[in-house]
Order: sequence, then C-alpha cells, then structure tokens
Amino acid sequence: MDQLSDIMLAALYKQGKPVDSSWASVRDAAKNYLRFDIYSLGEYLPFAGLIEVRNAALHGGGSLTAQQRKREQDTVRKIRQAGFGLRGYEIVSPPGSALSVARMCGRMIAAIDSKTWSPGGGLVSVGQIP
Repeated sequence: MDQLSDIMLAALYKQGKPVDSSWASVRDAAKNYLRFDIYSLGEYLPFAGLIEVRNAALHGGGSLTAQQRKREQDTVRKIRQAGFGLRGYEIVSPPGSALSVARMCGRMIAAIDSKTWSPGGGLVSVGQIP
C-alpha cells in the first residue's frame, strides 16, 4: 500500500493538488486515483489490522505506539481482525502469520484489481498502474 500511495500522491502533486502523507490524504488519493473507496472493500478490515501491526512494528518497536494507544479499542479490534494478538501493548504474532499476511495482501490486491478500470473502460491490473 505504501508504494501505491506514493504513486497516487505523486500523481496528485503533479496535477497541482495539495497533498500530504496522512492516512486521510492517502485515502482521498486512492479514491481519486482508483475511482472507488478502498475502505468499502470487505477485504479492507483485516488489511487495516495489518497496517496497525506494521505501524506498531515500525514505529513502536513491536508495541503499540502512543498514537495507537490514544485509540486503543479501535486499534486492538483491527489487530485482532488481522489475526494477531496482544500481550499488554506488545504485538503477538501467531504461528503461520507470514502466510496469513501474504494471503490477506493477495486478497486485498485482487479486490482492488476487480474494481480498477482504465479511462477507456477496460480492467487494469494493479501491477499495470503507472
């Protein structure tokens, strides 16, 4: 998602639209660029949990960040929907989680693929988005 958001934000920047790297901007860029709201996909809920796990791993050293703790109930719900657990504020990765994450990402990509159309009306693979 980070790579796709970078592409979308760069495309909007070239169009002279003000952008930043907040999740709200990424969501708006995705809506404009892909022409649908990724939050409307059923696959997005467990994927949102992966985003929370990633943020805890990257920014919190494997534990919930201060930002995530401010919205703890929502964060914990998303993390559990992604199949991960918590020990206190520390993320617990269950056995087989790498395969589970790969499958969730594949389902998210397939869902985006199924909704993405080129300006000419043909289906465009996510891999073909410039």
